[in-house]
Amino acid sequence: MKWTYSIKNKITAAVLLAAILIVTLANNLVERSHFKQLDASFASMYEDRMLVESYIFKLYENLHQRQILIMEPAQDGYKHLASALSASRTQRNQLIKKYATTYLTPEEEIEFDKLKGIVANVDQVEKDLVVNEASTDQLHQLVNDNNEITSEAFASLSALSAIQTSEAQTIRDESEKIILGNISISQLEMAILIIIGLVIQALIFSSKSLKTTAQQKHHLN
Repeated sequence: MKWTYSIKNKITAAVLLAAILIVTLANNLVERSHFKQLDASFASMYEDRMLVESYIFKLYENLHQRQILIMEPAQDGYKHLASALSASRTQRNQLIKKYATTYLTPEEEIEFDKLKGIVANVDQVEKDLVVNEASTDQLHQLVNDNNEITSEAFASLSALSAIQTSEAQTIRDESEKIILGNISISQLEMAILIIIGLVIQALIFSSKSLKTTAQQKHHLN
């Protein structure tokens, strides 16, 4: 019956080798999935967070520079700033359009809509400031309105910046989970392969032992 035992060993070894192949292929598929997730996370970090943060910074600079222009004493009104304010307005609206093309979280979308409304008010104040017919009192009121609206814009930009920081941290945490999960799976694969390898080695030694015993008995006969 030793030949039967030998066949069983070979079948067991074949099954174990097939198991090695399956484990390796499964791990490869899981790793590919994880790499795709990491790639998506890195892309989101750059396109939806880092770029957006740069838009926020540029919007802040834009509003800050126009604020400096408007706050300078103007005896003859603000007609001389028409060209500069128009250029500032164009740049600001371009940044808003770029921001709108990125992925917005529900919270971010609410704040972004708020910012767009504030920027629309900023644009209107700028246009009113350079109107020739505006009286001194009207200009004074417009400057006050501008200061209030600009403060609101800065607050909205700060809120959006805080959202970027929070979302970036979330993406980082998710990426770390993916990496740790991949490490755990790799370690599990290694452990399974080692165990299967030891079993196969034991089967080989067992088979050799049977052959040696059979040869010794045959020699004695």
